[in-house]
Amino acid sequence: MLIITAVMVFDRYFTEAVMPLIEEEYGIDIKKTALVDGLFALGFTILAISPAFRYFGDWLSQKTIMCIGMTLWTLLTFTFCFVPKQWFWLILLLRGLLDIIADFFLSCALPLIGHMFSASNRRLAIFGSQLCSFLFRLIAICIAALVANQFSWHVARLVSDIFS
Repeated sequence: MLIITAVMVFDRYFTEAVMPLIEEEYGIDIKKTALVDGLFALGFTILAISPAFRYFGDWLSQKTIMCIGMTLWTLLTFTFCFVPKQWFWLILLLRGLLDIIADFFLSCALPLIGHMFSASNRRLAIFGSQLCSFLFRLIAICIAALVANQFSWHVARLVSDIFS
């Protein structure tokens, strides 16, 4: 669970660190970038309250759900690197889907970690998870900035996939 949390946090903050380069290459402004957040909020709300997704959450095992989610996440992040300039709408769609998957896993992480430990160790385990999440954010931002400055944001995204 800690590994999945690390991957999701790493991806989100890695992308945020290179977003100014993406905006510059695609010729977009902050208003269009804000569409990503709006798309995420709308999509997550629809998926979070959808009876179909709650049904799959009860029907499938947590292991299966995590495998499906990680496979989708890997395919979407890899695809994100190769979107042509004229298809900005696809970047919005991919980023929205990635954020939905990431927040789904991050919202499931704390309860799952809580269930894995006894009552006496639960608080320490959740604290450790949150501390690692913070450290992964710092590492992701630093690596993204270094790689993007040396090469391009495309290479930085591929490095994100490799690290994850």
